[in-house]
Amino acid sequence: MVAVLVALLVGYGTGRIQGVMAVDDVEAQSKSALEACQSKTQAQTAAAEAAASNLKRLRARRQLHRATLALEEHNYGVAQERVKAGVSLLAGDEAYASVASELKEENFLDPGAAEELRGKLRDAIVAFDAVWKD
Repeated sequence: MVAVLVALLVGYGTGRIQGVMAVDDVEAQSKSALEACQSKTQAQTAAAEAAASNLKRLRARRQLHRATLALEEHNYGVAQERVKAGVSLLAGDEAYASVASELKEENFLDPGAAEELRGKLRDAIVAFDAVWKD
């Protein structure tokens, strides 16, 4: 009788140890899978943020180009709107702060200074493109 009781206790203890080991293995696997998912999510989030930033920069570049076209057509008000839109898209982007600051205070409504403004706008676009290539 005692032998049966000892055998039952040994069997119970062995089962408990095997169960704990299986649970620990599953917990370790789930933890590593969770960490892999989190790192993948962070990488995808960083890639999405970089793509959104590039899209914003390209939209700003398009607005500056459209401002150049508006100046060539003597649409000074439209040119000023396009420049303001481009500068607002570049706001907060440290890489393009110099380009934005060059154009921020310009008055495109003065037809007498159109040639000077074209030059400044052209220089700003060249600076933008130089930063973009880096």
